[in-house]
Amino acid sequence: MVLKQQLQVLVGLAEEIVEEVGEENSTSVVEIRRRSREQLKVIEVHYNNIERMIRQADGIYTSLTNLLDLKQKVCSTLVFK
Repeated sequence: MVLKQQLQVLVGLAEEIVEEVGEENSTSVVEIRRRSREQLKVIEVHYNNIERMIRQADGIYTSLTNLLDLKQKVCSTLVFK
């Protein structure tokens, strides 16, 4: 999924930027890591929301399929009576 790939790219990008800056404890490195963590959290929230919606959609699909099956069975029994 695209969001999982973004998570991987974001982690790698943050580390590459930190390596380019070079100063391990500088304020810019701390800021880069902080922003990276914030962005990771946002992407993870969206990913979790999408996963939840997919599970809900699967459940709704199953429920609708069962409902339609029951309605067809009721119609069949009424026709044969």
